[in-house]
Amino acid sequence: MPDISQPETDCGNTATQPPKRRIGRPFTGKGDPRNNLKGRPRHFDDFRRFGLELAQKEIVDPKTGDKITFAEALIRKMATSDEPALIKMFCEYTFGKVPDKIEGTGFTAPVIVIKHAHEMTEEARQPAFEPSGS
Repeated sequence: MPDISQPETDCGNTATQPPKRRIGRPFTGKGDPRNNLKGRPRHFDDFRRFGLELAQKEIVDPKTGDKITFAEALIRKMATSDEPALIKMFCEYTFGKVPDKIEGTGFTAPVIVIKHAHEMTEEARQPAFEPSGS
C-alpha cells in the first residue's frame, strides 16, 4: 500500500508555461522610424553641436576677471583640480594617452629549438637516459 502522508510530486517540469508576452510592437521593416540602424543615439549630432556652441561661449573668469571661453575655463578647472581623475583626463587630452603596455617579470617565454637528425651531433642523438630493466 502506498504512503499517502506525502503527496506525490512530479519532479519533471512537464507543466506547460503560458507563452511570454511581448512588450511593444515588433519592427515592421526598414521603413520603420523606430528602428535605429546606425546604432547610436538619434540626437547625438544635435548634442555635439550644442556642446561646441557652449564651449565657444565667452564667460568671465571669477579669479582674474578676464573674458575666456567656457572650454578654456573647463580645461583650467581640470588642470587645477584636486581630483586625480580630472588631472589624469587633463594630462591625457594635453599630452596624449599613455599606452597600456602589459609587462610581466615573473615569467619568461620558453625557447623551443627543433633540430633535425642530420643537424645533431652523434652525442645528442643518444637518449638522455637509459631505461633501467629488471
